[in-house]
Amino acid sequence: DVQVLLSVLIGFVSMPIVYLLNLCTGSVVNLDREITAPVSVMAQGMKIAGGEVVVVDDKYAVRITSIDGNSAIDTSASKGG
Repeated sequence: DVQVLLSVLIGFVSMPIVYLLNLCTGSVVNLDREITAPVSVMAQGMKIAGGEVVVVDDKYAVRITSIDGNSAIDTSASKGG
């Protein structure tokens, strides 16, 4: 079986390098997305889907809410067609 790295992107931030150099334990970095905004599901660095963060058995998880139209995922296979 071929393994792929799946990651979830929750937001971005741009900051001056001086702020980056001053980050320490306890620093809080504000991201560009609202807490209810969809997250990006990435496979090998390419966006394949959108989703929402949920908690399952005290662990973070992602519920897929949309499949990216340019992804290589064959949605017809999962829908029986």
